[in-house]
Amino acid sequence: MYAKINGGTVVKFPYTFGDLRKDNSNVSFPKNITQGIMQKYGMVSVHTVDDPEFDTLTHKVVQASTPTRESSGNDFDGNPIHTGRWILTKTVVALTAEEIADRDASVATANINKSEFSFFIEFFT
Repeated sequence: MYAKINGGTVVKFPYTFGDLRKDNSNVSFPKNITQGIMQKYGMVSVHTVDDPEFDTLTHKVVQASTPTRESSGNDFDGNPIHTGRWILTKTVVALTAEEIADRDASVATANINKSEFSFFIEFFT
């Protein structure tokens, strides 16, 4: 995955090599575009991060729709120290009552179907 960045701000995500060529139609790019060329035109790789630990019975993970610059902490003035990587962050959020009810109904349906299948196997064998 890639994004187009201008002045530290995401201009477009996702951003493809086709987008790069279209946005710069007067430029003849090589077949294999290098990191250096990407950097020159504001195209960066976007990395996904691992899911944080969470309780699947009560929570879910939501991935951000826009990448942010990864930070490795703060400097002495409290400003973030950026690593240079762009990432899609993930946040743990509580399931709504409706999501829990839907999940419980799906599990109940799956258990019923499993029981019907077991009965079918026993009946015909």
